[in-house]
Amino acid sequence: MSQFLEYLKMAVANIRANKMRSLLTMLGIIIGISSVILIMSVGNGAKISLRMKWQTSELTRLLFIPMMIQIPMILHRKISMHYTMG
Repeated sequence: MSQFLEYLKMAVANIRANKMRSLLTMLGIIIGISSVILIMSVGNGAKISLRMKWQTSELTRLLFIPMMIQIPMILHRKISMHYTMG
């Protein structure tokens, strides 16, 4: 138990010594967790919305067709040149 208290005192001392680093680390953790919660909430909301629309319609089947995204040649050249040089 005394070793744990020693580690705790050392951690608090390091946090106080590096206030800016500690603040930025906490900010990064908060932003990261918030973004995960936001993405999960948007996904669940979309799922519920689609499920409600599906239940109120008379549709019996839903067809998803994959599409290929085409990049214009001007952009493709810039992207490929940047990629090969970088």
